[in-house]
Amino acid sequence: MTLRPRLVQIVTELRPLYRLADLLRLTGLSPSTYYYDLACQDRPDRDRVLKDEIKAIYHENNGLYGYRRIHLQLCNNGWKVNRKAVQRLMQVLHLHGKSHKARKYRSYRGAVGTVADNLLHREFRATGPDEKWVSDISEFKSREGKVYLSPIIDLFNQEMVSWDISFRPDFEQVTRMLERSFDRLGNGKHPIFHTDQGWQYQMDAFTTMLSEHGLVQSMSRKGNCLDNAMAENFFSIVKNEMFYGRKPYRTREELKVALEEYIGYYNNVRIKAGLGDLSPVPYRRRYWSKEELHPAFRGQDTHYAEEGFAGVMSYKRHENSDNARRKMDGRTEAEIIRVACGPVPEGHARWTLRLLEAKARAELDVPVSRSTIARTLKKTGFDLTAMHTGASRRRRTYSP
Repeated sequence: MTLRPRLVQIVTELRPLYRLADLLRLTGLSPSTYYYDLACQDRPDRDRVLKDEIKAIYHENNGLYGYRRIHLQLCNNGWKVNRKAVQRLMQVLHLHGKSHKARKYRSYRGAVGTVADNLLHREFRATGPDEKWVSDISEFKSREGKVYLSPIIDLFNQEMVSWDISFRPDFEQVTRMLERSFDRLGNGKHPIFHTDQGWQYQMDAFTTMLSEHGLVQSMSRKGNCLDNAMAENFFSIVKNEMFYGRKPYRTREELKVALEEYIGYYNNVRIKAGLGDLSPVPYRRRYWSKEELHPAFRGQDTHYAEEGFAGVMSYKRHENSDNARRKMDGRTEAEIIRVACGPVPEGHARWTLRLLEAKARAELDVPVSRSTIARTLKKTGFDLTAMHTGASRRRRTYSP
């Protein structure tokens, strides 16, 4: 029973003892509302038979049916009733179907192997590449089924140095991810590899692979997700920008392709304020260009197939980074993106179309117009509004 019929019932029971005006003032009911609800109580319930049928179906199935199944059963029994009417009547009768709680993926299964000490201690800053790596597994749902993403993130520039997308969160997934990351490491690099206490990371085979390649294993404390906050933050970014609020993916393959495209966009195009308004890969390139490298590391950043958003930025592996050539024919477009990902000229707060035009004309063999630059940036997802009305345009203030 809702509140208003209950108040009408209380007022009716107390009318022989108190004045009606005083009771209505205390309960907040108007006289018209009171007399209307009082008249409705004397009317026959037109839904009485349907309510009895709903209660009978509900109790026959031990309270397991919700309004959708009860509506289907009513239709099978010959009733012509709207589904929302069944839902409303069940709410009046305080009948609720039994629903199962959605089960989220959790990799923790207790101590099934070796649990490493926490060596990271929430020190998420690194002074150079390949010093601290973090990893975790997260699930994404499509209409066909679930897809699991397992990345390795370099804390120096938040770059995904390796990843694996699988339909099952098994040990083979983290093995493939780890094997791909070994191609990146040069001689003398021994990064801290930090994860949670998932069962995959406790396996003897996994810890053996880490020790053979010089990686130092570290694990979060039990039940403490903040120890691996950078991995959790990365999954939050991915899901907010390409998963939540979008039309559901129909198949797992479609979702897998979308994840691959976003990873390329994230590594090569998506700028970060903490990286000097650069994306992770250009930020790493700038770091290596300022360092005198050991021959084992020279040119290593071009030894990866770096896929940009929607295939705009695509590079080919070469043994000599100085002779690297573009895979795509649109060399001018790739050069424009490279210029836009570079540092902003001194004396300016951010890139504008005029600055990009001057910089591109100075570095490219062919002249480019602002319309060409705007079309290329729009194609790759850059916000043209922000580029026109950014911090470089200052608001004028006039004094009276």
